[in-house]
Amino acid sequence: MSSNKYFLMGLKKDINKLERELKSVEFVNAKIRFFRNLKIGLCFSRLLAPYIITAGCTFGIFNFFGVTPFVKDVNKQKYEVRKEIDSLGDINVYSQYGHFDDQTSSIVEYSKWKKNGDFYYREVKTYDLKNYNEETVMEMLDNPSNYSLEDLFGRPSSDIMEKKNNVSSEELEKPGYVKASLCSIDNENYILIEETSSTNSVSTLGWILLTLFVEVAPLSYRIDHSNFDFGRSVRRIKATHEEVDPVELVRKIKVKKATYDRLANGDE
Repeated sequence: MSSNKYFLMGLKKDINKLERELKSVEFVNAKIRFFRNLKIGLCFSRLLAPYIITAGCTFGIFNFFGVTPFVKDVNKQKYEVRKEIDSLGDINVYSQYGHFDDQTSSIVEYSKWKKNGDFYYREVKTYDLKNYNEETVMEMLDNPSNYSLEDLFGRPSSDIMEKKNNVSSEELEKPGYVKASLCSIDNENYILIEETSSTNSVSTLGWILLTLFVEVAPLSYRIDHSNFDFGRSVRRIKATHEEVDPVELVRKIKVKKATYDRLANGDE
């Protein structure tokens, strides 16, 4: 067999191979695109990972305190009752859904007003009630002179001398008295209130500003210590995952067929 026939056989194999490649070019290119995009995606994830983790941490901190950026929170407003009762028989009861400005329970002991020159003064002692029995408090208010407030409620949290230039005659005639402010919360009685748009906008803006501030840390570290180059990595991936050009395949097939036909006809 002449060398020309070997060459023709080689050409025929090349043509058959190129034709098979042309038939499967769409599948091959789809596979190339898939792995190329996958690697670029992983590269992009590596680029964003420090910032995503940082943003997730700040989001978690906000969420821990009951604030969800971009989403209107639904807040539970519990039913609160505040009773103000004194040993003179005055009783005032206030109730609402939501917190009172002052949620502490306390006992305040007022002495009788006294005059000293041009001003009036009285002693005011405040006792904080952390754990109290309302029945005991009510019994004490019925007859406070029979009880030692320090024995019942411990040392006063404050002991001040209140002074005034003028005191009404009604106040001057009033004897010393004890006043209890009792705050209670009904955990089973509540309403749900959706956060307003303005409040959510403020919390979202706060999260964005905090996140941008914290993101400086990974950005600074990457600039100073990391040799990762996203652009260069993407270019390398694209260079090693180029798609097969079907037009170029057709051109090669035509050239090889023309060469094959010319040589085959020349042998006849």
